[in-house]
Amino acid sequence: MQEALRGVAQAAGIPLEIRPDRHFFATRDEFAAHARGRKQLRLEYFYRPLREKFGVLMDDGEPAGGRWNYDAQNRGAFPKEGPGVLPAPVRFVPDAVTRGIIDLVNSRFADHPGGLSRFDWPPREPDERPLRGAGVAGPPPADPAGR
Repeated sequence: MQEALRGVAQAAGIPLEIRPDRHFFATRDEFAAHARGRKQLRLEYFYRPLREKFGVLMDDGEPAGGRWNYDAQNRGAFPKEGPGVLPAPVRFVPDAVTRGIIDLVNSRFADHPGGLSRFDWPPREPDERPLRGAGVAGPPPADPAGR
């Protein structure tokens, strides 16, 4: 993909600068270093050190739930009638502070894409704790890659 973008930019005579993306826990170069020399790539072995480094899905240095993954359990097929009805997601009514922040964002960034009319994340860390057992790890660090 990156080479295709470079080719299009070059053909159009447009300068292209590809910058690191802070939205990921690792850079492309870090993944390339991990992959170098391996006969088989399994993301589980790439993710483990990242989970440890950033404390994602970890409890006191151990994987949350006692296991690194539940892949074997997740490989089952749905019954013939399908997966069935899923439970409704847990919702949180924004508190006063959250509503104030939503109003502030809406007023300052009204011309930006997206919206907050359905924002229902837990307002405080204690509110999100019960979700962790359902595969929700809580908010990531402000800058997960340390950049």
